[in-house]
Amino acid sequence: VSTQYLANTFKDVAHKVLVAPNLLDLSMFPDVHSEIFDDGNGRKGKRYAIEVKLPVRVVWVGSETHKGDVEEITPALDEFLGKYCGVGTNQQATVLFSGMMPHGDLVRKYLHKGLFYQGMVPFASYHSIVSSLQPHVYLAPLADIPFNYGKSNLRVIEGWAMSAPSIASNVGEYRDTISHTVDGLVATSP
Repeated sequence: VSTQYLANTFKDVAHKVLVAPNLLDLSMFPDVHSEIFDDGNGRKGKRYAIEVKLPVRVVWVGSETHKGDVEEITPALDEFLGKYCGVGTNQQATVLFSGMMPHGDLVRKYLHKGLFYQGMVPFASYHSIVSSLQPHVYLAPLADIPFNYGKSNLRVIEGWAMSAPSIASNVGEYRDTISHTVDGLVATSP
């Protein structure tokens, strides 16, 4: 299974249950230019050359099974779209949905006015389509319900594979995956 929560539901056969991490084939995602650095004071590491140009692309990807999760962020997206996604020179951001259609209220107010929609695609095309969206921010909302406690952190690490920090709900595996303000944000309110 992919989470400890799921493993705990199989207590009667616990000796047969393993929790395995998600693994992504990073060759399916675009390369990010990086360079190795040595600051001369013993600090070595990798520095990524990520350039964000306006408009900032905020991306949500998922199927209809996430309808309740998306409802969690719809009011915040309405406010965000109204403030940052205006038409013309005021457009500081765009919001892209891939898979499930955004909430009807958002579609009526903002479709092609800062809000864009990419329909469902065959799984074989999924990685190339999602990567082509080139997210700067990857949304990872989860409704606080028992079903979501069993979901893995796949959405968060998928965002990272595209060099995009995630804004994630403080639910389940997301809570323990993100280092708040370092590689994403853990949202505790809309």
